[in-house]
Amino acid sequence: MLIDTHCHLDWESYQDDMVEVLSRAKQAKVTFIVTIGTDEDSNTKTRILITKYDQVFRCVGYHPDCVLHEGFNEGEINRLMKVLELEVAYPKTVGVGECGLDYYVIERAEGLTSARKEELCDLQRELFERQILLAIQYDLPLSLHVRDEGDGAYVDVLDILNEYFGKDSDYSMRQFSFSLKNLKEEYESASTGNSFDRQKLTSFETQKSDRVIPGVLHCVSGSEEYVDACIEMGFVVSFAGNVTYKNAEVIQAHAKRVPLDSMVVETDGPFLSPIPFRSKRNESAFLVETAKKVSELRGIDYEFLCEHSTKNACALFNLPQERI
Repeated sequence: MLIDTHCHLDWESYQDDMVEVLSRAKQAKVTFIVTIGTDEDSNTKTRILITKYDQVFRCVGYHPDCVLHEGFNEGEINRLMKVLELEVAYPKTVGVGECGLDYYVIERAEGLTSARKEELCDLQRELFERQILLAIQYDLPLSLHVRDEGDGAYVDVLDILNEYFGKDSDYSMRQFSFSLKNLKEEYESASTGNSFDRQKLTSFETQKSDRVIPGVLHCVSGSEEYVDACIEMGFVVSFAGNVTYKNAEVIQAHAKRVPLDSMVVETDGPFLSPIPFRSKRNESAFLVETAKKVSELRGIDYEFLCEHSTKNACALFNLPQERI
């Protein structure tokens, strides 16, 4: 069995054959698919998907590219976060993201002054940090996107993550966050003759009393030092179809050495189709090829890799293991 930990089922390229895509995933023994929100519109679309399809779960969040929308400012961040707080309470919402930093897209954007580029980087950092706080508040893992031609974005991401998850952090998650369990206890202790109506919050157990896994490095990139630092903080590493590419030496090196208990797999569909499907739209059934490549790189049995990646994915997103 496998779990696709990152896919974009809301994209237009899936809409004509969604039922067939999900059927092929089942035939390939891809049990669950976690579809990812990237902006306000896609978050709404993912809500429809998880309601309609039993095997689909979701993360909701704002991709760092959102700051490139015309007129984007701190006021817009405040508005978006109010919307996101409603979304995370919806059933089958299992994470926050994809979120992070993408200085590459800012640097490549046309017609921007140096001052505006720096302002956009500041907005990305603010948007990212606000989503971290929301994830902590609701005991949900992060799905991280980081991209840069240099190492600036990776350095800044580590600085931010260390503030909240690092071993020397003076930030107390337990003081800030509340879990569904704690909320229930507080409600019942303050109420006389009232019972806690769990349906008002969610019908699916997504909130946890302890944040065991803070998140996942979606489509892992970056240096060995960056990846190891994130793993030390408790993050897991996700490998997509690009691990099968001939020029993916850095990603393949990560696949060989990352601890097996810190590894999951994804498609990032409809993007990054693995070999031999590279010219086609990616879909969850193709996850088999990615998992086979990772097992080959590590020199372990395919079934053994699947067992561990599935267990890790269930722990990451608190998925119902009894249905595996």
